[in-house]
Amino acid sequence: MKNLTKTLILGTVIGLTGCSPSIYDFNGIIDGEKVYCLSYSSLSRKIEVDVTKKDGRKIDYISLGKERKLKSVTVNQGENYSKVYTNDEVGAEALQIAQKQFDSYLAKILEIKKKQALEDIKQ
Repeated sequence: MKNLTKTLILGTVIGLTGCSPSIYDFNGIIDGEKVYCLSYSSLSRKIEVDVTKKDGRKIDYISLGKERKLKSVTVNQGENYSKVYTNDEVGAEALQIAQKQFDSYLAKILEIKKKQALEDIKQ
């Protein structure tokens, strides 16, 4: 009986934390930019996309929820650092632009992964 209880608890924990890889998990180059994407399929459905631009800027996009709406964006370039949030009146316009960029990266990641899957199956 103890083993059954342990198995049920472990299965529930694994299901809630989302141990399976996400379709957005990625580490590679897109259009000459280094892109790292990691998503957590836990209850919060968090997706992080970290991009190193050709000019050296680092942009970190963070979304929460199944709608994939950005929660925050951080931009680092040298000693310059800025961060905008969803409810940030100053960065509202920047966040709209960042949302389009974020959506574009996710679409490109899926396109790359689909193309790779087709190439793998045809070999």
